[in-house]
Amino acid sequence: MNIAIVFSPNWSKYVEVELFAIYKNSTVPTKVYLFSDYIDDFQIQKFNCIAEYFNNNHEVIYINVQPIYESKIKTSINVESRYTKYTLYRLLFPYLINDDKVLYIDADAIVNNDVTDLYNSLTDDYLIVGVKDTYCPVHFSDTDAYVNGGVLVMNLKSIRELDIHEKWIYEVNNVYHRFHDQDIINETCRGKVLALDFKYNVSLSTGLEINAEDIVIMHYAGTKTENGWVNDLPFSELWDKWKKQYKGMT
Repeated sequence: MNIAIVFSPNWSKYVEVELFAIYKNSTVPTKVYLFSDYIDDFQIQKFNCIAEYFNNNHEVIYINVQPIYESKIKTSINVESRYTKYTLYRLLFPYLINDDKVLYIDADAIVNNDVTDLYNSLTDDYLIVGVKDTYCPVHFSDTDAYVNGGVLVMNLKSIRELDIHEKWIYEVNNVYHRFHDQDIINETCRGKVLALDFKYNVSLSTGLEINAEDIVIMHYAGTKTENGWVNDLPFSELWDKWKKQYKGMT
């Protein structure tokens, strides 16, 4: 199973907890791609140690995205204070990941159960799999699925074969989108999007009417504070649970 996480260097300590939860819940060998920039060797070793703690078949691959970002994304029309350049890194996956598919999980999320079923839900009939967002562009029909970008299974093989990734680069450089890469991905994959139960991406943007134990991925979308960043967000107790377990490992 292939998983990808995008984050800024100052979010590394939270990604450690996220990695721990991913591997703790994983029932199959899991490769996690970490996309950021200028992460030092000591921090990378900490990530590797988490994978090795659970299974020698697990793997962490760190990729410094800055060079290809600068070569592909040459304008800042889709970069804002809330939607930083890091969110746009998702558009570069087809260039950086050679695997046929990947499960992307936001860095402000926590895996609470096994994600294998989610990963395996992607078939050749679809380009992406996700959970419907409460927002939907007015030009989308009732049969179109507009999914939240915080958790996505991406069919990288088909995206490359259809040159969808080249459309992403054109759009991000030339057209302003309200929700930036989320809009770009949904627009270009329209008609080839599968929407799943919101338990795979529980958030303020997808829905909250669920028991904590049934949540597969909790996505803490919303305003964050520097200290205790999830304290004012729903289901913060899940983050606290996994953070406590991770601290017990270290």
